[in-house]
Amino acid sequence: MRDTKTKGIWIWGKPVEMDVDGTKVSVLYLDTEGFESVGKSNVYDDRIFALATVLSSVLIYNLPETVREADISRLSFAVEIAEEFYGRFVFSFCSYLQFNLF
Repeated sequence: MRDTKTKGIWIWGKPVEMDVDGTKVSVLYLDTEGFESVGKSNVYDDRIFALATVLSSVLIYNLPETVREADISRLSFAVEIAEEFYGRFVFSFCSYLQFNLF
């Protein structure tokens, strides 16, 4: 178990404006408590990480120690959950558009 400092998902209140190849973009920083939080279930950890994955275009996986095989397995599983979550969201949104706009 890890004694995490962040609880849930923290979102920085104001986006950072950047110029990328001549295009203005807004960067929003998220911080999550990560896996194996003291007093939290694996299901909770997986859902937090999956939500952060869906919300992010770039993801940095930071650990306070050497990466273990179990960390890679958990990361892989959370990405699978995020893909499923994203697929359901897109399907629901497309269904909504189909039935409400056409």
